[in-house]
Formats: sequence, C-alpha cells, structure tokens
Amino acid sequence: MTVRKNVSGAMTITTCWPIASGSVTHRDLFLENSIKLPLLNVDLSLVGFFVVAPSLLVIFHFYLFLQLRGLASKAKDYNTLLVDEAPAASDRRYLRQQNSPMLKRPGKWPIPTRSSR
Repeated sequence: MTVRKNVSGAMTITTCWPIASGSVTHRDLFLENSIKLPLLNVDLSLVGFFVVAPSLLVIFHFYLFLQLRGLASKAKDYNTLLVDEAPAASDRRYLRQQNSPMLKRPGKWPIPTRSSR
C-alpha cells in the first residue's frame, strides 16, 4: 500500500515540477518574482523553487527505489518459499494464480491442491 502511495506522490511531483518551471517567464527571472505551485497554491521564491524542487525530486526518487527494493525482496522470498513448498513448476504456477495465504503467513498454511474435474 505504501508503494502505491509513493508512486502516486512521485507522479504528482514529476507532473507539477515541469508545469511550475514552465510557467516561469524571462520577466519573472529578471525581477525574481515568486512562483505559485500548482496543487499547493503556495507562493515560493524563484531561487527557493529551483533549489528545493530538484532536491525533493531526487530524495523522493531514491526513497521510491528503496521501497521497490524491499518489495522485490519480498517477491524473491515468496518465490523461494514456493520452490520449497511446491517442487513442481505447474503447482507453483497454480499457487501464484491463487490469492495465496502463504504470502501473509509463510509456513503456517497448507498448500491448496487442485481438484480433479
């Protein structure tokens, strides 16, 4: 859930930053007028914006990568658990298609078996 929120936050930041920086004119640069952020409706000094916005984008980007790294680690652990619990590739494929309770409580649930039709 937090990865989804972080991705939507990153999308918002990467969308608002070009809009705000694209609205700066030569006159605004010369007079150092403040810039209004699109979603927050906050006035920010021009120098402050061009220092804060890129640094926030980089920090948020690395935080998102850390979240995705943790998610990849969980997926790798889940795959290892599936290989240990279900040696046959067809059974692993079947378990991945199910809403497997092993993801929530590893080692506590029996493996569901296919019913023959």
